[in-house]
Amino acid sequence: MPHPRDPEDAGQLTDVGKILEDARESLRLSKREAARRAGISEGRWRQVVTGVQKAGNVTVPVNPRASTVSAMAQAVGVDPALALRAAGFSDEDIHRFGSPTREPTAWQHKLEEVQAIADNQDRSPALRAWAARQLDDIEAILAAARAEEDAQRRGQAS
Repeated sequence: MPHPRDPEDAGQLTDVGKILEDARESLRLSKREAARRAGISEGRWRQVVTGVQKAGNVTVPVNPRASTVSAMAQAVGVDPALALRAAGFSDEDIHRFGSPTREPTAWQHKLEEVQAIADNQDRSPALRAWAARQLDDIEAILAAARAEEDAQRRGQAS
């Protein structure tokens, strides 16, 4: 059972958090899966949607990067520009990060295929375990590709 003081459970989401959480829930994705698709931790997902994080015993505001909000939006099928606008980003950031990335790569398709194997309870435990190990490798490849894309975008903006 969730802790009653969890801002998400108390309905204390940011504007962008409401958009992302509504989309995530409509897709019936767990926070963990949505975060994985966005290339961030589940903890970071929670911080962005609530707008706060703990620093010791103090709660402080979260200031996510535009690329993080964009990736989160894409992970749950939300227009990145809409999410960035709701998060209060500048027109420049919305222009820079508001467009979805190029078409899904072969690696992204492979990730979905392997994830389906890992999640399918009708598959053998050995096959599901193999698929789970493969997910780590594929996610590392996709994370490297995202980092390269971000670096190229930063280079173009300079």
